[in-house]
Amino acid sequence: MNRSENKSIMNSPEHPFMDTIMNVLSSNPNIEIENICQVTEDSTNYPIVFAYSNSFDASKPTVFLNAGSHGDEPAGVYAIIRFLSEDLPQYTDDFNFVVSPCLNPSGFDAGTHDTASGMNINSVIGTESTDELIQAVEAKLKKLAPSICLAFDLHEDNSGVQRGCYTYEMISKNTNRIAHRVLEVLATSDICRLSKIYESTNNNGVIEDNLDKPQPYSGGMATFLKAQGAQHVMAIETPTEWALEKRIETHLAMIRRGLELI
Repeated sequence: MNRSENKSIMNSPEHPFMDTIMNVLSSNPNIEIENICQVTEDSTNYPIVFAYSNSFDASKPTVFLNAGSHGDEPAGVYAIIRFLSEDLPQYTDDFNFVVSPCLNPSGFDAGTHDTASGMNINSVIGTESTDELIQAVEAKLKKLAPSICLAFDLHEDNSGVQRGCYTYEMISKNTNRIAHRVLEVLATSDICRLSKIYESTNNNGVIEDNLDKPQPYSGGMATFLKAQGAQHVMAIETPTEWALEKRIETHLAMIRRGLELI
């Protein structure tokens, strides 16, 4: 898919999941799609899919990308679609890729943070939920995590307060931190410099989430991946006040930089 086709999707007055995202994924020759479960929201049946690089080799380390946990954060979804169509082939000699391109399709269709039934997917992962979607995702991630060398969970901050990009870096004993080096691809003015972000200490765009320190657990894809054995795990936040194309390019630049570093 070329860049103009990406833009035609982004500029649509609506972004229906089945008519855009699934059609684009299904026509991509670089990936294989697995339907891990199906959910029904507002009488609409949605497949929850993972995409795998079609040169998957168990002897290679795995890169995991996730987007669309929150339906009102579309930039990560579009960034993943663009990465799969334009960037993926140059990396598959060295890495396997597993991608969750849009974990909340009903929210994506409606432009809402939560699913149509009112679930905040990201906050529920890792909390022993009995929800079918959450259990299916967790089962996949538990198997994948020990082989994951790099994971990006793509998000957007719509608070209007941060006014810059920042990332949560999940760390534990012996983690070789790379988040600050990933942020080097951004202009200095595009990195959030506030001392606190949602009560967490911000160190020049990086919030350290140390799993070795006791803390209340409130769920989260990135935390769950790190706890299950993934090596480098970051959750990226771009501000929604930026133009959509800039947010997409920021996610892509950070993914590419992460791949260079590992």
